[in-house]
Amino acid sequence: DYITSFLYDANDAILSSTGYNQSGAYYTEYIDTESFARMWMAKEYSMDWDACVSIYMYMDEDHKLHAGPLWDNDNAFGMSESIYNNTDINYNVVLNGGYHSTLDSWLTKLMNFQDFLDTVKRLFRDYSYVFNNHTMSNLASNHVSAISASANMNFMLWREKYNITSELYLVSFLNRRDNYFNTYVPALEVETESGDYMVEDGTYYIESSLQIDKVIESVDGEQDGSDAVLGDYRAAESQRFYLSSAGNGYYNIVSLDTGKLLTVDTLSRVDGTEVGFETAGAGDRQLWKVKYSSSGYFYIIAFNGMYLTVEDANAGADSKLVVNVGSNSKNQKFRFIL
Repeated sequence: DYITSFLYDANDAILSSTGYNQSGAYYTEYIDTESFARMWMAKEYSMDWDACVSIYMYMDEDHKLHAGPLWDNDNAFGMSESIYNNTDINYNVVLNGGYHSTLDSWLTKLMNFQDFLDTVKRLFRDYSYVFNNHTMSNLASNHVSAISASANMNFMLWREKYNITSELYLVSFLNRRDNYFNTYVPALEVETESGDYMVEDGTYYIESSLQIDKVIESVDGEQDGSDAVLGDYRAAESQRFYLSSAGNGYYNIVSLDTGKLLTVDTLSRVDGTEVGFETAGAGDRQLWKVKYSSSGYFYIIAFNGMYLTVEDANAGADSKLVVNVGSNSKNQKFRFIL
């Protein structure tokens, strides 16, 4: 009964439009997001046409479902007759459901949640060297070199259907899939209409739209008034922030490094007013709204309606953050990455 009830509750959350089930529990209470993101990447990269119906799961001591281990890959890596030698390598198997597009697949439905897509993109960034350097296709190519003589001899003696052509196709498949993944995954976003937007409370890196891997950072954080700047992403605590709902659609943005809050110097509506980090207690100067822009990016707006801005649209290291009047410019757009 426990397992049945758990699965029903998880299913209700994942299949809902908001990620919450009727009990008010968010889908992340039921699944280990990172393991499902890894499964998504493995199934999508390999173009496994059974991706949406044939995965293993197990429950770990955290009382969450974990995706894995991998199995049932007979329709992956170009082996499906429907796509074998098909030039349309740029196909989204999970999004389109593969053979099972009419079913409510968890991997497909999870793509409706930006926090899940952000996890996928973070993992992609962590393992980008695999795709950028064609690691998989190089391994396959080395395998071709190692077995080609034996495979050709087998074909000469027994005329078996399997020969080196299959291996060569795999090398080509992996190369083309690498190229597609390098474009497709970083652009994954949930389409959302512009306007005020409730981002779930949680810990994020806050990346500028000016340049990938340029994130907000607190410097000299032990002192009140320490600067908020744009820095190169390096997974530092000073680059991680907790978004905490403060009521009425506002948030506090809290540095995990120091516990201090993102604070505007004054509520006067003056372009170039500096932004830094101060101890909690500065009232409205520490309240921020999040407004959706487009393509997964948001405006971060102070209580007085001024927009968080990278000074002079400079994406260099240690560019200061200020507030300016909203201008729809790239230096006022940010995205939240888990």
